[in-house]
Amino acid sequence: MNSQFDQLIQGMDTSKISPVGKHSDDVMEQVNANGTQREVPQSPQQDTMPFVSSPLFETRAFKELVRQDSISRNKSYASNSVNIGGYDIAHNCMKTTLFRMLGFQPTNYANSWLPLGFRAALGTATHNYIQDLSLGKIFTECEVCLKVPSKRISMRLDALINDETLVEIKSCSYTDYKKILTSNKPRLGDLHQAIFYRWLLQNHLEEMKKQEPTRGGIRPTLNDYSNIKYIQMIYICHELISAESDTMRDAIKYATSIRKLAKKESGISDFWFIAPLAISTQSFDIKSHENYLVNKLEELLKYLELKQLPPDDHPYVDNTKCFFCQFKDQCNAGKK
Repeated sequence: MNSQFDQLIQGMDTSKISPVGKHSDDVMEQVNANGTQREVPQSPQQDTMPFVSSPLFETRAFKELVRQDSISRNKSYASNSVNIGGYDIAHNCMKTTLFRMLGFQPTNYANSWLPLGFRAALGTATHNYIQDLSLGKIFTECEVCLKVPSKRISMRLDALINDETLVEIKSCSYTDYKKILTSNKPRLGDLHQAIFYRWLLQNHLEEMKKQEPTRGGIRPTLNDYSNIKYIQMIYICHELISAESDTMRDAIKYATSIRKLAKKESGISDFWFIAPLAISTQSFDIKSHENYLVNKLEELLKYLELKQLPPDDHPYVDNTKCFFCQFKDQCNAGKK
């Protein structure tokens, strides 16, 4: 038996159908179901209407748009980057930060891995959605500006719950999500970012409260954050962009296995892709992590003052980050 779709298209003369229609000055001819033609009035043409060479969306052409967008965004970031950010302390190789802040120009501003733009867009969308729904109901502060001019710092933390919990929202791939679920531990860089935010709130609050917040952010509202007992990472698993599988069949199989694991761990079948992970600040030696991060900050400030790059064997130079670094062609750290 033919499918419903087969029945619908039976007798249709597809030779009369054009993907874009036949244009006259003010009408477009389309084919009715009975094979006759009807005239459909067109919207008034504007002088500013862009002309495109193809009537279809093509991935290859879109990939070029993504590349151009990454160039534009990276140029803007580089030209406006005068402060140390959260990623600089918690994730980045120190040389990457210094290359950028000392005014070096990359040989290529495009992202080394173009899907990175998609990952960032998806992460931002889920991040904003959680904040928008939770502010005033779960979160008491969102997008808190941590600006410390004396340390050349400008950062924003995701959320706070009263004076007890500091919250960071992180998107991740299926591979990372599986590691987080099975180990019940956050990614180290994410934890370091939250630890450093906590340190700033507890050591530079007075200076931060005097600064004008950046657009979309707020000053810290409380007068004391010494009671922060928990760091909570909210992980959102949202993509297979990381090329974890060679075929679509393998990708679906892998995603299904992660979903089953997540459902088992969370007990919530429809929101398996969210994993809130709470870490008590008393459950590990947080001071040693603080010392490591504060020392990195002081090293960054030292080399910024000297207007020099550190040697490649410096403890805060990380050659595992070279692939994504825009300055890798100018640096020897990853070439040894």
